[in-house]
Amino acid sequence: MKVQEFKPEDVIVNLAIKTRKGELDQETIDRIAISYQERAENGQEPQMQPGLVRASNGKTIEIVDGAHRWAACKVVNDAGGINGQPMPFLAYLVKEGDMDAIVSSIVANEYRKATNIFDRAEAMQKLVDLGKTQVEVAAIFGLSEGSVTQTLKAGQLEKKYIKAVLEGDMEQDAAIIIADLPVDSVKRQEIFDECVRHRNRFDEVMQRREHEKAKEAAALVVAEAKIQVEEAEVLAKEADRRKKAAEKLIEKTKDAGELEAARIEREAAMKAAKEAEKRVMSTTKALDKAKQRKTQLAEKVANNKKSKISPEEVKRTAKEKGVRGVKAAPMGKADFVALLESFYEDHQSGATILPQSALDLMATIQALLDGEKTPTQFRNALVKFCVADSTSKAKAS
Repeated sequence: MKVQEFKPEDVIVNLAIKTRKGELDQETIDRIAISYQERAENGQEPQMQPGLVRASNGKTIEIVDGAHRWAACKVVNDAGGINGQPMPFLAYLVKEGDMDAIVSSIVANEYRKATNIFDRAEAMQKLVDLGKTQVEVAAIFGLSEGSVTQTLKAGQLEKKYIKAVLEGDMEQDAAIIIADLPVDSVKRQEIFDECVRHRNRFDEVMQRREHEKAKEAAALVVAEAKIQVEEAEVLAKEADRRKKAAEKLIEKTKDAGELEAARIEREAAMKAAKEAEKRVMSTTKALDKAKQRKTQLAEKVANNKKSKISPEEVKRTAKEKGVRGVKAAPMGKADFVALLESFYEDHQSGATILPQSALDLMATIQALLDGEKTPTQFRNALVKFCVADSTSKAKAS
């Protein structure tokens, strides 16, 4: 097919597309219009990618693909056009005989290269806008009619759900479930809230793992730096020994040949000593830097362990993502045990020093959860802790 030029004012947006997509995004239109003007100033063709239009009732030209590019042409023309001339909208005109070529192009260039369900839905929807039924679309893509229906529904989801999937806050499967529910169903919001909540927990765990790996890598760097410092110090000592031996020979020998050889050796030893000193300084500097990095990472790991996700954090993150009515999920036994273990780890690392009474109480709680202690034993341990705490406060005052 040949690319044709159309006056933007002679083209309209396909009613099905307008109904499905709603209003075009003005920010996107303006960005495209600016790119058209910049390309024209550089002597390039303003519109790089042609749109797709079709003739309706033999007269009206409708856009099938490229509505934002078409609108950008209108913006450019309202601003004076390109070099004072109206900018045409470039597009392929779909005729009855061109349908096979258009379908093949959409399958190869859009559907096969799609990276998510929304891109696939867009490719399918273009065929529907061109007049294909869902049964025909299913046959074209080699899918069941149910899969096509499911994908098209996902493509019609509100922007917040699409954004959540693309940004990794919600799984694609969850979007498919939401799309299959009525628009006014409260279950949609509940699923979305739950996805955001669990995603935050997942991010926290992954961040902690990354910090742990970085801390281990930093420890290896410190160990390697220590070895290099030790090697440099050995070389420095050896150079100093050579220098002293040469100076001692210079003082004692009276043989001209030995004296000259000793002086040459001393010069070489002094040069080696300087080089070794430089190496000691550089390796020591590298060691200090590695230690500092290790300390910083250790602090991050410690802070990460302390900062278990809180109800306030869940609500704050949910608010940023446009989620309503989010409450923190209740803590299960495994989460509570992990919290206790984090206190032990902090105590052992020195990040938080806990009194023995607190450690004993936490051990009793864990034993109670594991069925190794009775409620009465836990009660006694709690009373013991409270007594120890009040005694400690009394001594402090």
